[in-house]
Amino acid sequence: MSFADPVDILRLWPADQRALLDSKKWSERRDSLASLLELAEKYNGLLSSDVNYSDLCKSLKSIIQNDSNINVVALAVKIIGSLANSLNTSFEPYVGLLAPALFEKFKEKKETLKKPLIECADSVSMACTNIDKLLPAMLDIWQQKPNPNVKTQLNWLIYRILFRLNLDNQPPPMSFLKAILPNIVKHTEEGDPEIRDSAFAALGSVQRLIGESGLKSLASVVMQDPIKSKKVLSYFESATKEAEEYRKLLGDANGVAVGISNEQAKGLQSLDNNEGENTCANAALDPWELYEPVNIIEKLPTNFDEQLASKKWTDRKEALEIMLKLFEAHPRLVADSSLYKEMINLLVKIVEKDANINVCALAAKCIKCFADGLRFDFAMFSSSVVAACVEKLKEKKAVVQEPVCACLDSVSLTANLCEYVEKIVTALGKPNPTMKQQTALFLSRLFNMHNSKTCPPSAVKDLSAPLTKLASDADPEVRSATFSAIASIMRCIGPAATDNLFVSVMEDVMKKNKIMEEYQKRLNELGDKAAAQLIKIHGNTAPANSRTQSAKPALKATPAVKRTPSASNRSNAPIGRPGPSVTASIPNGSVGNKPKPASVGAFSKGPSARPLSSLTTSKPNTHVASLVGSRPTSATQQSRLQSAAPKSASIIRSSPMPSIAKNKPKSSTVNVVRKSLEPEENPRTIVANKPCTKPNAVSNLSIKASTTQRNIQPPPGSSTASKISRPPSSSSLANAQQQKFIASRSSSSIGSRIPRLGSRPPTPTNPQN
Repeated sequence: MSFADPVDILRLWPADQRALLDSKKWSERRDSLASLLELAEKYNGLLSSDVNYSDLCKSLKSIIQNDSNINVVALAVKIIGSLANSLNTSFEPYVGLLAPALFEKFKEKKETLKKPLIECADSVSMACTNIDKLLPAMLDIWQQKPNPNVKTQLNWLIYRILFRLNLDNQPPPMSFLKAILPNIVKHTEEGDPEIRDSAFAALGSVQRLIGESGLKSLASVVMQDPIKSKKVLSYFESATKEAEEYRKLLGDANGVAVGISNEQAKGLQSLDNNEGENTCANAALDPWELYEPVNIIEKLPTNFDEQLASKKWTDRKEALEIMLKLFEAHPRLVADSSLYKEMINLLVKIVEKDANINVCALAAKCIKCFADGLRFDFAMFSSSVVAACVEKLKEKKAVVQEPVCACLDSVSLTANLCEYVEKIVTALGKPNPTMKQQTALFLSRLFNMHNSKTCPPSAVKDLSAPLTKLASDADPEVRSATFSAIASIMRCIGPAATDNLFVSVMEDVMKKNKIMEEYQKRLNELGDKAAAQLIKIHGNTAPANSRTQSAKPALKATPAVKRTPSASNRSNAPIGRPGPSVTASIPNGSVGNKPKPASVGAFSKGPSARPLSSLTTSKPNTHVASLVGSRPTSATQQSRLQSAAPKSASIIRSSPMPSIAKNKPKSSTVNVVRKSLEPEENPRTIVANKPCTKPNAVSNLSIKASTTQRNIQPPPGSSTASKISRPPSSSSLANAQQQKFIASRSSSSIGSRIPRLGSRPPTPTNPQN
């Protein structure tokens, strides 16, 4: 047999020595156990894990529980410790059998047994890959009102178990901690100082794993006491120091050699890489996650609704106090907002309308507990709750103001600011100075929990105008609160963006100095930190609109582009009317294919992108005579008109027409519309200052060849409403036909032969007049 081969010590144990294990003489029992202990120590680390040690463990347990000789019991305890060290995790199946007997024997004060028991308990605990194996024995001992020594030694055992553990990449053993902490907390109130001291030591070791906030959630009674919390802190430091020493002792953290699991060995190895820091990566563990979710509505008394609806304020107060006590016992709620919708809406109404300030304060506290218990599932109620709370901020009494402010702070951690920013803007615009002051202070506290990645740009822009106004408020407390809010915003968005958003405020030297002073305080104290819940809400990234603007630089507004009307557009304009204004929307950067990027960020002054200017014609279109009185004379002109009409129909807008009178201001509604006259006995009429009801009225303004009338423009400086009537003449008809013939010959050069708008055409000699 090679020395490195697994050894079965039960075979090597002499049969005559084994037979003496049941002897009535304690010396023979002692010799039998001594021979077995010698073999176990000789082959330490080489014991075969395939051997069944159940019968041996049962015999050793019986000796520990029943043997009256302390030396025999001490030998049995040493054998168990040696087996646990040698077999390591293979000894775990026997832990449940032996642990109750070992823990019960902690009552012995004699060093002959006390020291071997402590060493054996440590070895057995390190053989467990899951320390929950020790829970049944511990809980059973605590329920039996054990000896004070048992309580003390169990607390110290927990201290040692936990400082050896550090699960950097895994969650802490929460099931174990939740089970033992209630008993340890009770031990801190024991009359025996040794029990209290050992309990503080166990709590300090727990704090090393879950952090101070986690311990406060599970042992709030102890941590709220300054004297007790100070003792816990001292043992936390001791546990941290001993964990480092233990890590160094292990060297390369070879768990098999020292009897710890591979998982624990990995944890200890990671500890060695973080020397001088908190030994637990879970120190910032969220205490809320340690609680079991509960439906608190089911736990309310049957007459709760009647009490809450009672006309007596004392009944309503008692009902809300009952609910608060339930929240203290069950801080985490089942994540189903529909279960609490009716109750939350009822509490909001109480905050809004209840005349008793004590009832309002309790209702605000209950809403806060709902927000803390539901967290992100409370977001659907954020808008209505904020509206009710900010309205209640006008109350100056602290009994109402403090719980309402606390409620707002909790609600702000459950939803995005954009969801209720309108309610905040409304409150900032109210005349009550207390409401404005407290709302601004709420914004200051809220933005202190944000950073550059979680701050919503759109909400900040919405708040910039009311805060700018409040910076000049007559009330000094309102101004001071406003400066505080702006300073908190500056920490999130930076000084440059703040200067753009709050121009008038930052231009005032005195105001700017106060804001910069507050800004430096926040920057030194908070840095770029943000609340964990807000990071989860915003996904640790900038909002979508901010990401879009930062990813693609915003383009400057494209200037108006003036185009000369085409031949088709010139031919579509009515007589005496300027050409149509062509308005088109052109994407940024499409004009000339040369986009001009601008440094417009999420917090730039004014809107990030201005609407594009419309495309307008450079001058009135006067080339219209080709459409008067005749159809196009060629297929080319016909196709040109057909293609131009539908395109211009949807975008034509009437442009202002030059005034007929030289000294009259321009008007966008002045158009000259020609009307056909009745037969020859009716006078010819010119109607001015009448808006055109048909922008594309070309088809209605044709002049028939048979028309024997002519329209005469009023002379410059005459009234626009004047009417000039003359009898028709044969020369007028000839003149109209001649102009029609000339227009039909050429549409490209016709503009030079049309009289200027407002001029009088030459009147042929008429002998009849």
